[in-house]
Amino acid sequence: MPRSPSPGHWLERLLRVATRIASMFERALPHPRHTPPATTRPPTPVEPTPAPTPVTLDDTITSLFAQRGITVVRELRGDARDPGSDDDQARIDRMVWFMGERFAMIEPLLVAIKHNIQGRTLSISLTSFETRKASDICQMATWAHTYKMLTSYQYSKETRTISACVSSTPTIINFFNGRWLERYIVQKIKHTAEQYDPPIDVCIKTNLIIELPDHTQREIDILVAIPRRIYLIEAKSGAIDGDSVQRYAELARALGIRQGHALMVRARTTVGVKHSHGIHMYPIGEFEHTLRRMFDAAAAR
Repeated sequence: MPRSPSPGHWLERLLRVATRIASMFERALPHPRHTPPATTRPPTPVEPTPAPTPVTLDDTITSLFAQRGITVVRELRGDARDPGSDDDQARIDRMVWFMGERFAMIEPLLVAIKHNIQGRTLSISLTSFETRKASDICQMATWAHTYKMLTSYQYSKETRTISACVSSTPTIINFFNGRWLERYIVQKIKHTAEQYDPPIDVCIKTNLIIELPDHTQREIDILVAIPRRIYLIEAKSGAIDGDSVQRYAELARALGIRQGHALMVRARTTVGVKHSHGIHMYPIGEFEHTLRRMFDAAAAR
């Protein structure tokens, strides 16, 4: 009679069956895919946006010329047109300031100099002048002689008369024919602008030779740019007529200068404020008031 399997036999068989079932379940289950860890890329550096370059007043003038099709042929160097050495210019500037500020007092001397500009001798009697006026005329004559603008100068206390001879050097002739007035106007613009708090930003161009679109060449005495405004200024130390004013008005229109922004400053005390052909003409004594109105408008914005 066969022997019955021992309990250990059944236990071993049961263990083998359980192992096969576990293997079947393991094969039936889906295996998770191996996903590599995500890599984090460093952020792409962002270049900072450069700040826009501020537009300067010089750029404003350049843009004006470009828009109007105007070419700057050359800018005449002031120091090449002025009397004296480079070292003399600061002292001559002080004299120029005196000439503008005290013009009403020294006008008789400047008129006499212009009438005798070609080296002739001039003579002025001071007997009818008040002490302050006579003193200012003598001061001006002394400075002019110091800087060799007058080749000779004498004052007679007995007759209260001065006599002098004007140099015939081209730079001296140019100086008394109006260059001094241009220099004074530039000084006055800068000085007045600095009186504001904050000071008014100013760009000044002087003695420009320009070519218009029709190929004609013109000279600009003074072009002044302040915030939101451009002014054209002509310095006139002599007589003017309708034709010269009309030509100046045509230049202002070619430049696109706004109505009322083309000025003419005259070295005269016997003329008043005038308006002709769109040009505002001022005697030298009124120029500071004109500047104040210009700068007040700029400072108000």
